[in-house]
Amino acid sequence: MTTMVAQKVKCRACDGDMSLLVDLGRLPASTIYTAEPTPDADMTPVRIFGCSCGYVGLGDLVDPRVLYCGDSHEFTGVRMSGYLKEYAAWVMEGYRRNDRPYGVQHRILDIGSNDGTFLTNFKEGGWNILGVDPAIEPGRLARSRGIPTETCFFDHNFVEKYLSKYPKPDIITANRVWANMADLDQATECVNRLLAPDGYFIIETGYLLPILENMLVETIYPEHISYDTLFGMRAFFERYGMYVVDAEESPVKGGSLRVVVRYVRSVMSRSMVDILKREAVWLQSNPWAGFKDRLGAERERIASNMEIGFGQTYGYGAGMPGMALTFYLGLQDRLSATIDEDFTLWGKFMPGTGIPIVGPTAIMEADRCVLLAHRYAQSIMAKHRGFNRWLIPFQS
Repeated sequence: MTTMVAQKVKCRACDGDMSLLVDLGRLPASTIYTAEPTPDADMTPVRIFGCSCGYVGLGDLVDPRVLYCGDSHEFTGVRMSGYLKEYAAWVMEGYRRNDRPYGVQHRILDIGSNDGTFLTNFKEGGWNILGVDPAIEPGRLARSRGIPTETCFFDHNFVEKYLSKYPKPDIITANRVWANMADLDQATECVNRLLAPDGYFIIETGYLLPILENMLVETIYPEHISYDTLFGMRAFFERYGMYVVDAEESPVKGGSLRVVVRYVRSVMSRSMVDILKREAVWLQSNPWAGFKDRLGAERERIASNMEIGFGQTYGYGAGMPGMALTFYLGLQDRLSATIDEDFTLWGKFMPGTGIPIVGPTAIMEADRCVLLAHRYAQSIMAKHRGFNRWLIPFQS
């Protein structure tokens, strides 16, 4: 299977010309966790481009079948069940900003539904539910839990199949998956065909501002194609006769943006106004200046600290962000193992490496540990009070 699909230097949002913002080197093209080491895996460039319309995204695309159609993936229920329960409650309570309910049919479609953890909450609330996700194992687990799930891509073929079986959904959600879609035009056309006329399209996606402000370089990897702002998303949806009617920031995964999209324009909420004002100031500040230099300085700092003493160095955090940071910091040949709390990853290997993934009890075998999941440093270190030999990236 060919790994690379294309190099895209035309904007995915407006088809205008994009300019290079930063080149971060190369990462493994496949983000599948395997039972065998893969140190000779195909690599893909990680180059960020930007357009005057507000769109920011990767310039090099990996075949989505390589990314999503293998046999081993992360499961959202392991890490995100508590947060997804709160998020689902927010949706089911209705559009709280103007106290309008989401409709009477209570039918929801979740794009990128993974193992069905998010939809489980709606099933318990009596909703009609359906998930769609190309990943095989998570979809199989979802169905075993009684969560109806189509294992396929969200495209026009899926839309035809859906409309032949079900009424149009009142709500379509895309939780942490909008940024993963290479063809935003097709995705939006599909939403337009499916969504009920008075329906809501709710997106939660990674937010570009905290990525740059807090140096969250680990959130930049091949699955994440787009890096969103409210300014860019508003302009994009208006091309399709859809309007962002509300937006708010969320602290999840270091900083996220949640937007509510409808067919009817309305007065901007106070939170939308505040976000757009902050973005206007931010865009004038040349936000990408020095980003790669800061990463290089941190790489040197971690390397120099690893030279002190001897013994084994472990990583902590084997999810996709941990994988990306391993490579960005040049640790792919220097870690003896990486610890993770997700038991479904134990016994597998970090993508593109020979680094085995082990459980948290292995931490006492390490002479030092690079806390790749540095956003969660406080809670992780609290679980391991008997261990104090941490190297924490980007620690201020």
